[in-house]
Amino acid sequence: MTVPGSANILIVDDQPRNARWVEKALGQLQQRIVAAGSGAEALQHAATEEFAVILLDVVMPGMDGYETAARLRQQERSRYTPIVYLTATQPAEDEVLKGYDLGAVDYLIKPLLPEILRSKVAVFVELFLKREEVKRQGELLLEAERQEVRRKLAEERFAWEARRLAEDVRKERQLAGEMARRNEELALAIRYCEETEGRLRESEGRLRVLSRQLLKAQEAERRRLVCELHDEIGQLFGALKLELYNLQRIPPEQVPAQLAECVALVDRATQQVRQLSVDLRPPMLDEFGLVPAVRWYLERLGQRAGFSGQLAVADGFGRLGPELEITCFRIIQESLTNVIRYAGARTVGVELRRDGPELLLAVRDDGAGFDVGAAHERSLHRGSIGLLGMQERAQLVGGQLEVESAVGRGTTIRARFPLAPAEVPAAAAAKEEGMA
Repeated sequence: MTVPGSANILIVDDQPRNARWVEKALGQLQQRIVAAGSGAEALQHAATEEFAVILLDVVMPGMDGYETAARLRQQERSRYTPIVYLTATQPAEDEVLKGYDLGAVDYLIKPLLPEILRSKVAVFVELFLKREEVKRQGELLLEAERQEVRRKLAEERFAWEARRLAEDVRKERQLAGEMARRNEELALAIRYCEETEGRLRESEGRLRVLSRQLLKAQEAERRRLVCELHDEIGQLFGALKLELYNLQRIPPEQVPAQLAECVALVDRATQQVRQLSVDLRPPMLDEFGLVPAVRWYLERLGQRAGFSGQLAVADGFGRLGPELEITCFRIIQESLTNVIRYAGARTVGVELRRDGPELLLAVRDDGAGFDVGAAHERSLHRGSIGLLGMQERAQLVGGQLEVESAVGRGTTIRARFPLAPAEVPAAAAAKEEGMA
């Protein structure tokens, strides 16, 4: 059971000594730690409790870490819980990809440094606590709105019943006023419907605002995580590497045989931290704008996944507003992620174009394609937010997004966004004024 304001951390390791070491290393976080000695025991805990993060040993007898992760993703409570693999050996690339496909967010190589372990786990604990707080605030807001609606409905019903009673009493005395009273009832019903419709529109507006705030909070949190990973963990690893190099200057007989391996591990871990910070939020997007960031991201993914990426953008495209730039980048990022996961495309094209007071965005691939209707149906019933998430992002900045695809014919994602007056080129603005 999770105490309000705290989080649960699940450690899955068939070696009790390893589990106790990890539990001791995380003791300073002052969170509830649950240990499981097997994949089956971990599934039992995850089915009844919420966890901020699961630290999962890869090599275990019987059900290994990968099978355990797959089963965790099938359970409702643990479907989206972050999983960090613990392994004593550097995994092969296909194993890393397999782990990430099963929902892993990181790999940690044993032996672990307590500071690194605490730092990484603290990030997931903080995210979990913030998400729980947002959920709690949302439930309180929804309950308050329900109470207000019930109160108003009760008052209106009481008033309506009182009027009906008065009208029934007057029927025998004022037959001539029957039509007027019925007209008055009809007018009251219409006004009630209009007021109810207005309240529904207001509620929808509030939900839109809440969604926008959640997205902004997510982006702010990503930016903060990038700073922490780069400034704190990167400096720690740099200092550790310097100390290791200093040790190489002392007589060889005093240096452990594993020193060279430690230096190599530090190099790889530092590179992974840098790579993670770039994946969370490319610094190029804030410093140079959307076009350089998309060009860099497209080339990088093309080299990694083996497709040819092409970016079509006119000269002098310029900068956009920060909110519109991050929206476009996230839509392109999600589209390219889907290409890598499902499409198997050889060529991917991204187009950015200003069309008067609007921005046009298109992502095309020659991959496997899919049934758009069936994909939307799966999104609604299985909780997937890929296509729906891109559409919601577009709508939050006043845009529209549509998907064209067919099995065996590739996929095209098109989005159209309104530009703020400061983002519209002078020639296009003058043209619009002349037409007006």
